Amino acid sequence: MSFLRAKLAPAAIAATLTVTVLTAGAITMGQTQPAKAQTQPLELGQLDCTVVPGSRRNLIISSTALVDCTFRPASGSTTRYQGETGIGLGIDLSTRTDDRFSFLVLTAQSAAPDFDRHPLTGRYYGAEATISLGAGVGAKVLVGGSNQQFTLAPIGGQATRGTGISAGAGYLYLEPAQ
Repeated sequence: MSFLRAKLAPAAIAATLTVTVLTAGAITMGQTQPAKAQTQPLELGQLDCTVVPGSRRNLIISSTALVDCTFRPASGSTTRYQGETGIGLGIDLSTRTDDRFSFLVLTAQSAAPDFDRHPLTGRYYGAEATISLGAGVGAKVLVGGSNQQFTLAPIGGQATRGTGISAGAGYLYLEPAQ
């Protein structure tokens, strides 16, 4: 886990979420430009992650936890990842004993990458919020990975067990499982 112990750089926190809006055309100087083909995101599959029990560390303005993740592509075999997740800057006033989250993996590329090479390896940054009182819910929206080419969109939210509230600049570091 070489980069898993790295801390978020202030510049990375400031640029936590990039949103790209693709339009069909543009209007300049009162004239309509020819319409460009719309690029639809390519749905690659689902990434399911579970926080490793006992690995959560909460420092009130930040938190960290180790995760085990499984990627199930739309076609092909599953791949496993390990990593770290948390809040780099925000507030985390929670104690959680069970934490799971799932993402729909999207890309703007025209073709799916070779999943046997673990293309989801990399760093993802975005926004995160969770609230728990016994059972709880949360959401994360993250962008990143190799060459900033993947978007991790939440599927049905995050399922937690514990108490408290957390929100802030979230992150997820992934590397191939050993």
